[in-house]
Order: sequence, then C-alpha cells, then structure tokens
Amino acid sequence: MERRGLQLLVTALAERRTPLETLVLEHNCGIGGSKGMMVIADAFQHNPDAIPSNLCLSGNRMGPRGLGSLGRVLAQRKFPLEELRLENNCLCDESVKEFADAFRERPANVPKRLNLDGNRIEEEGLLHL
Repeated sequence: MERRGLQLLVTALAERRTPLETLVLEHNCGIGGSKGMMVIADAFQHNPDAIPSNLCLSGNRMGPRGLGSLGRVLAQRKFPLEELRLENNCLCDESVKEFADAFRERPANVPKRLNLDGNRIEEEGLLHL
C-alpha cells in the first residue's frame, strides 16, 4: 500500500458507519511504521465505532509510539477486541509498558487475545501485561 492507499484507507475508516469484523494490514503493507500507525489510530480516534473486532497489524514495524497510539484508542472502545495480532512489529518492553498504561483506567477493554510473537519483549515487558 502506498501513501495514497493509506490515505484512502484512513478516510474510509473515518467515515464508516458500522465496524468491520476483521481488518488485516500485515507484513509491511505500507503502513509506514510508527507514523503510519499513528495515522490509523487517529482515524479510529475520530470514529471509534469503525474499529474492527479482529485486528491484525503484524509485521509493520510500528514500534513504541505506534503501539502507544493504538493502545490509547483501543482503551476507549466500548467493547474489547476479540483478537489483536501484533507479531513481528519491533516491539520491546517500553512498547508494552506504554500499551498497558493505556488500559489502566479501563482494564476490561484489554483485547481478549493478544499475539506479540516475534517481538523483543522480555520479562520486564511481560510484567506490565
């Protein structure tokens, strides 16, 4: 997905009236790392009803800032996600801490299934989860 494709996706998400069941944007599909993830999170922030029940963002190198932005939006959702897949995203202990902090006030909104396989998360990061 090129920059133009990301812009079209963000516009569609911001204007969507009903949530998708599943959204898969994986394996470096052109999100553009943390900046692109922050753009997607912003679209969800403007239209939280468009956040799908199952979200796969694996392999997009979102890093701590991207995951933090996503976490803050997901924590505000009315219901928790069924599944959030974030494998191979260059995430570390700092990333997980920022993500977990977003859910402190609404722990019931933590995704039911969270896949963080293939990231550099060690014991310190796991303690935050």
